[in-house]
Amino acid sequence: MRIKSKYIKVFIFTLSTLVFFLPQMSTFYYVFFLDAYGLTNAQAGTLLSVYGMTSLPAYLFGGLMADKFNAKKLIIISCFATGGLGILMTFVSSYYILLPIYVIFGFTTTFLQWSALCKIIRSMGSEREQGKLFGSMEMSNAIIGAACLYGVLAALGTLMETTGFKVVTSIFGILLIISGILITVLCDDPSAGIKTNDFDFKSVGKVLKHPVVWLNGFIVLGMYILNTSSSYISPYLSEVVGIPISLAVGLQIAAVYVFNAIFCPIGGAAIDRLHNTTPVLLTGAAVCVILVCALIVIGPTAAPGLIIAVVLLFYIGFNTSKPCMYTPVPEGGVPIEITGTAVGIVSTIGYSSDIWLYTLCGTWLDKHGDAGYNRIWGLIIAGMIISAIAGILFQLYKNRHKEEIEEAYRHSAEIEQQAMEAENA
Repeated sequence: MRIKSKYIKVFIFTLSTLVFFLPQMSTFYYVFFLDAYGLTNAQAGTLLSVYGMTSLPAYLFGGLMADKFNAKKLIIISCFATGGLGILMTFVSSYYILLPIYVIFGFTTTFLQWSALCKIIRSMGSEREQGKLFGSMEMSNAIIGAACLYGVLAALGTLMETTGFKVVTSIFGILLIISGILITVLCDDPSAGIKTNDFDFKSVGKVLKHPVVWLNGFIVLGMYILNTSSSYISPYLSEVVGIPISLAVGLQIAAVYVFNAIFCPIGGAAIDRLHNTTPVLLTGAAVCVILVCALIVIGPTAAPGLIIAVVLLFYIGFNTSKPCMYTPVPEGGVPIEITGTAVGIVSTIGYSSDIWLYTLCGTWLDKHGDAGYNRIWGLIIAGMIISAIAGILFQLYKNRHKEEIEEAYRHSAEIEQQAMEAENA
């Protein structure tokens, strides 16, 4: 049986985003992760930085792969390979064994999955539907993430000590293998009829010359700095404010995933209605900066209820603007047949903070203690300023290249029609 509804297919393909949960689970179960493997803050940061260093070139080459090979098959291989690593982590007890696993994660996640997924999602609709499609992808990711993370938290409860956390990695590994099977059985590849490019660097040169790719890269960079820095909110709430660990983890899961499911589709629909990414981006950036400044001003001694309210409002602003990370490439007229390479380069720029951010934040916390959190909040403000500037420049580019972009829309529509006809043949 093959699924016909595009939005159900978006959900099923988005199951593959569970590949990112394994290397990044420490950001949700941070204290449990440190205890399970006997790590310092700096070592935990180094693991994620090593993953980032592997991922960075993998984004670029993964984009080339997505434009050359069957995107669906790449996603399926990613699910099976990452799932196997998750099961392996259950039996690991050393930091020095975790290091090579995190290196391999860079290949099994970003190299195989990310650009392939983005190409598939873009191929499901016209240029005027991209906000809803990517908003639906984020909503699906949020539903999947909330269900899995809350399920694990509820099932293990007090057992999530050293052994409990390691069991979690096997649970996610098994879920990934099941996801790979579901994608294999239920979904066709909507990008299969799109003409592929030769596996060389010619397409990279073409993409690098497109200003939208660079502007989108810096939009993603700023928002991703916010995203990764905000992962320290959970330990801040538990270790500094004094909220119980399980409650702090539960609140962060709600803020990241439940709010994502609610507010990402709203942001995506707003982008489609306005036919414009920039206003949504700038509004979200302003809200986030104001609320992070409020968090700094009130400090950890304020009423816990007030701090939680500020944090939740912050996540509303961020999640509403999150679809802005994906829409500039199609909105700016980047040809659909080089989407994979474009997404790869955008991601290489945008996720480059993985190389240094976790190590820096971990070092700040080890060196400065609780005062290190204010430095992390400063990173969030800097990230949103970067995104806002890139968003303004993107708007200026669109204003000056309207005819060129409209021609790109017509070209993409023709290719999508050909792909649809090939799929139905």
